[in-house]
Amino acid sequence: MRVKLCFKCKQYVPIRENDFENSKEVSLFDKAHSGHPTQIVNKEEVASYEKWTSS
Repeated sequence: MRVKLCFKCKQYVPIRENDFENSKEVSLFDKAHSGHPTQIVNKEEVASYEKWTSS
């Protein structure tokens, strides 16, 4: 699974393809974290993932 991370807030949102509800969640995440350093990565690539919170 792919996730979008905000490094400033230590939050993430999962990205699911072809899911309209998820696309709204990702859009809200983008608005809330505008100007913050963000990146899309595989869930397995995130170090100390348990310290991050889902938005």
